[in-house]
Amino acid sequence: ANVWFAQGQLHALLAHNGAYDADEVLRKLGALRIRVDGVDLASPKSFSQALRLAAGTIVIKAAAADGATVEHRLWFSSETLLIETRASKPVALELGYGSWRANPALRGDDQVNLDEGALVYVHRNGPTRRSRQLADEQRADPAKVASPAADRGYGCAIAARGALAWRRPVEAAGPSWHGHEGTAASPAAREHLFAVTLGAGPKLDPSAWVGRSRTLVDPGVTPSIRETVDNRWEEFWSRSFVFIRPKAGPSDPAFQVGRNYQLHRLMDSANAEGELPLRPNGGSYSVDAPVAPFPAGLDNPSLG
Repeated sequence: ANVWFAQGQLHALLAHNGAYDADEVLRKLGALRIRVDGVDLASPKSFSQALRLAAGTIVIKAAAADGATVEHRLWFSSETLLIETRASKPVALELGYGSWRANPALRGDDQVNLDEGALVYVHRNGPTRRSRQLADEQRADPAKVASPAADRGYGCAIAARGALAWRRPVEAAGPSWHGHEGTAASPAAREHLFAVTLGAGPKLDPSAWVGRSRTLVDPGVTPSIRETVDNRWEEFWSRSFVFIRPKAGPSDPAFQVGRNYQLHRLMDSANAEGELPLRPNGGSYSVDAPVAPFPAGLDNPSLG
């Protein structure tokens, strides 16, 4: 997930390393947005965002001019992104899920619907177009050109601790996309938890994503899941390490080399168990392919 904070709101672009569409292009799964109701964080009194490598956690802290504080923690348990929000006073949250592909109506390759209060996004491929095109160009039998993207799909399921009443998706625009967004409001509380289970593969069972998201937001389950994740990272970091003048500080070039090595290992680990592991030079990142010219309703090339 690409995560950032802007205009007083938390934003995340979701991704899965098996989310290839029928054109055999790796696609994003959508955009999340979280806004804290009743706390003005558009011009915060203080703000910090940190990646805590030891625990694989992003921590965002912001304080409003009136002294109210909000903290977001984002971490993964396997294929589920957990977003914890804690505030200095009871607050309601607005959660938005945006897609620049899915039509609000239940039709086409991309669909957004509800499953007992959880939002579910699903994309299903048919035969792959790119493999057939390559076969035709080389005068080969398309049936003999195998593609891991054929008849596969991808998507996500979003559940929350506490009831969420989703509203029908409406036309909306994010920082770098234009499409449709569904929103929901959470009850006021000091602590909130959202679980976003991502999935991709040749055989999809979105109901399993919903079940996992609901399980992980259960107050009796979350602590043990956090302990399991912490143990995984502790074991991972104990295998080997490189620290070059760790007390020198960011201004020292050797310190930066050591820190970047650790970050690269973290990104590699994030894809270590992937069905289609990514190992590009410079880290485990991938982007949507640019589309030129940019037709309405297709992927925005600026997302790359």
